[in-house]
Amino acid sequence: MEQKTVKLTITDMTEAGAGFGRDNGLAVFVPGAVPGDIVLVEITKQKKNFADARLTEIVEESADRITPLCPDFDRCGGCSLLNMSYESQLRLKQRQVRDKIERLGGVENPVVHDVIGMDEPFNYRNKGEYPVAFSGDKSYVGFYERKSHRIVDAAECALQCNVANLTASVIRKYNKGEIKQIIVKTAFGSGEVMLILECEPDKVKWLEDMIHELDDKIYEMSECADEGSVEYNASLEAVYALDNGKYKLLAGKKTITDEVLFDNGMNLKFEISAPSFYQVNTAQMKKLYAKAAEYAGLDGSQTVLDLYCGIGTIGLSMAKDAKEIIGIEIVKEAVIDANRNAVINGIVNARYICGKAEEILPACVEEKEWDEMSGEEALARALRAGNIVAVLDPPRAGCDRLLLESIAKAGIGKIVYISCDAASLARDISILKELGYTFEEASPVDMFPHTMHIETVALLTRT
Repeated sequence: MEQKTVKLTITDMTEAGAGFGRDNGLAVFVPGAVPGDIVLVEITKQKKNFADARLTEIVEESADRITPLCPDFDRCGGCSLLNMSYESQLRLKQRQVRDKIERLGGVENPVVHDVIGMDEPFNYRNKGEYPVAFSGDKSYVGFYERKSHRIVDAAECALQCNVANLTASVIRKYNKGEIKQIIVKTAFGSGEVMLILECEPDKVKWLEDMIHELDDKIYEMSECADEGSVEYNASLEAVYALDNGKYKLLAGKKTITDEVLFDNGMNLKFEISAPSFYQVNTAQMKKLYAKAAEYAGLDGSQTVLDLYCGIGTIGLSMAKDAKEIIGIEIVKEAVIDANRNAVINGIVNARYICGKAEEILPACVEEKEWDEMSGEEALARALRAGNIVAVLDPPRAGCDRLLLESIAKAGIGKIVYISCDAASLARDISILKELGYTFEEASPVDMFPHTMHIETVALLTRT
């Protein structure tokens, strides 16, 4: 079959980071193209309503196009916007958030502020996740190719911190097929590093040698680093094996500790365990939480209901301005971390409940009888007292409708919704509108520069 070649003007980007244009009404997706490009493409797959295409020639470059600094950009699926200027990335993300809230959320002319960007949008990730493979006497440690499970053996990644890149290079030297994935967590405030190896540890004979070499190399890196940099105090503090979903401590201590100074003056320490969620961009986390606190508008009289609270970072950052913090989180280890983080920071007005928010909150709204010492009783009592700000930070799929209905039934007057997916945020805004809430405004925060992902903080109030 002869391949069809067409000329396109790229007008937008897809969620997967492909350029988007139309050929006589047919939607065409072109990896590597950016908005404003005029391109020649070869159709590789065509369906009734869309087609995939391969970029063959750039007829006229977009004013937003730049040369990507990563040599693996054309293949690696880790980031899709390195060939766009950072300013144009922020404009693109703002437009897409606004479009989703308007189209899917049913909000006419929504107020979506400029994206809060990074001053230095490189080497920002405090968590690196690398798939690992071994083939033909070569070890591959990197990231998946676009639309593939082949691994690009990335020597350096512009998004990962230098500690993670160094760790990947050491694993590449030792691995002979025993490792499936590595995860590197780096606490940017303290320099503490945790390494998680997905493997059967009893079958990995070189573990001890690798740990000693990695420890030495991270120490050498910290000796050469500039004071104040992430690497300056870097030290390998914990090594885990992840075997059939279970974490086994191989060396060091159980957690690493990060230290973060927030804009409201709170200087907090956060213990991070192997399975716990922690925002991957520490610098932008501070801006994200500052915007959430601004929207919460706390004056010391409110209870903050911190749903999907993780290790408690959001609520604890607001604790000094709140009457109390009550968090709910399904991951047991994260709840242990959250309670521990409250203790090590001397915060006495925060407590955390382990369970599904979409089950616990509706039960408390129904005013069941609880043990007086239980977290559920404290939550039910707070709901009866009122004056609550709900902070929602759900996973990418968004909130369960029953949870949103329970928030409305409890008469909670203000919702601060933090979302990593604008589509599920817009859907939940639509539901909350049905339940009597008004969308006020949203502020996107660029937690993931050079990718299509964007975090958004939205404010909704009871009508």
